[in-house]
Amino acid sequence: MGTMLRSLFFFVFLFTLEIHNQSKQNLDIFSPITRKLFSHTTLVFCACVMNKIFKITAESQDIYIYCILKIKRLLLSCGIEKKTLCVCKTFKKMASNCDFNQMNQVMERIEMLTRRVAQLERNTMKRIVKKLLAPPALNKIQLHEQTMQHCVDLFNYLPANEDVKAVLVSALVAHGNHPNGHAYLGFDAYQQRCPVEQKTSFIEQTYNCHGTLHKQELIVPWNNRENNQSMNLIIDITSSYNTGSYSDQGNTNYFQIQITGYIV
Repeated sequence: MGTMLRSLFFFVFLFTLEIHNQSKQNLDIFSPITRKLFSHTTLVFCACVMNKIFKITAESQDIYIYCILKIKRLLLSCGIEKKTLCVCKTFKKMASNCDFNQMNQVMERIEMLTRRVAQLERNTMKRIVKKLLAPPALNKIQLHEQTMQHCVDLFNYLPANEDVKAVLVSALVAHGNHPNGHAYLGFDAYQQRCPVEQKTSFIEQTYNCHGTLHKQELIVPWNNRENNQSMNLIIDITSSYNTGSYSDQGNTNYFQIQITGYIV
């Protein structure tokens, strides 16, 4: 019996949502007040249905969370605040049959579960996986007034069954020449064929240093395979300046770029 009632009320709830959506499309010929009143009436009925679902099937968390989030979106779309649910005189009789205290309790549970869902989403989306990949071509680069573009294939590096949001790239500038030595490096890191605004830029300039290391970790946006089929990370070195040397050691300045992980 419980399963039948749960299915019945869930069906009525979805049907009510469809009425609400259709009303927003088909009431354009009426005044804004008429459209808003119709939306309010629909939402009152939604709340009643929600109340029934809550009483009968409180153990059904998946349906409950789905329903309350749908109601919250409807309330926000109509500009109805938590404690100021207004219904016109024409619908006062219908509204009087609703228990507004219970509706307020439902709204409080909506807020609580919305925060819970948001927290779970944040915990899920911010998992950082650390995994080192050191391309030989990007190890101890010694460029001077030169540019270079290197393509790193991440097909076997990134997991196929995870929604990767970003790739982590580390940039190291090692300054060993002294005195009056320069160690300048600038580059862009990005996924091949990505929009221009998704490029991550890096620049480091050191002068007259000795035995100094500067290392930063960059976040490079990454699109999933549905939006971008390319699995290539482009390292585009746009500027370099490397001067100074020792008579017995030569030029000890160098740059190093590595892939250190990803975010899912």
